Order: sequence, then C-alpha cells, then structure tokens
Amino acid sequence: MIGLFLNVETAYKRIKKSTELELAVEANTEEQDFIADKTPTEILQNYTVSLAQDLTMIKGEEDFEYIYEQFYNAIPDNTEVKTKCLIVFMFDGDKTAGYKAWETDCNILFEGMNGVDSKINFTINFGDIRKGTAKVSDGTITFEEEVEA
Repeated sequence: MIGLFLNVETAYKRIKKSTELELAVEANTEEQDFIADKTPTEILQNYTVSLAQDLTMIKGEEDFEYIYEQFYNAIPDNTEVKTKCLIVFMFDGDKTAGYKAWETDCNILFEGMNGVDSKINFTINFGDIRKGTAKVSDGTITFEEEVEA
C-alpha cells in the first residue's frame, strides 16, 4: 500500500477519493555502440515518473477542494500548478519509526472533468525525487530527507 499526499498551502494532505494509484515509470535510455561489443548497449539515462489520478468530486473533502480550486483557476489562465508531492510506502516501516517515502517537486496537468462520473482527471509529473522518511504526528505528516553517507 502506498499513500499519495500533495502539499496544500503549508501541510501535506492525502489524496483519498481517487480510485487509481499506479506509479508510471518510464526508463529513458541511450544506445551506445562500443567497439568491443557485437551489438549496441542500452544505457539508462534516467527515469521519468508520473501518476495519473481520477479524483472523485465530493464537496467538503480536502483533496477535492484543493484540486478543484487549482483546476478552476489554472485552465482559464493557462498556468502551471506546481506543488510538492509525497509518496509514502506504507508497507515499509511503522508508525513509530516512520515509513520510507519519496518527496518531489511536481507539476499537475489537468486532463478533464466528467460531470456524469463526478471525476477530475489529472496527471502528477515528478521532478527530482528525494528519498527519506515520512512520519505522522497529531494528524500532520512530515518528511525528513535521507542523509547520504
């Protein structure tokens, strides 16, 4: 199980009313034709990570209120929605020590609003990912970046 959180104003809020939570990971590679090899070698350059969401519109829910406000303002103004995103690997840790987590600066791109299904569709595109630990205290989630040795 993983948890998705977006930074709303000054605190992380969980995206709770979505029916999808699949991290899309795309390997960006380059082909090198080394003189000692018979065939070209594919070398990893980096990974591109994104997360498609279909948020159910429920008035009063913090996740909907935030996403709807961004949708309402960003589309007519053609502005980017930038925030921080936190992915918490809730199967890897515990409430006391915390859970392994990724934090990233992200860009939210809207794809549509379906009034019949009551959904706002958007994609969260990740920037550079910081590894660390997420902890919950008094209902507030915090992230502490991992210090590399």
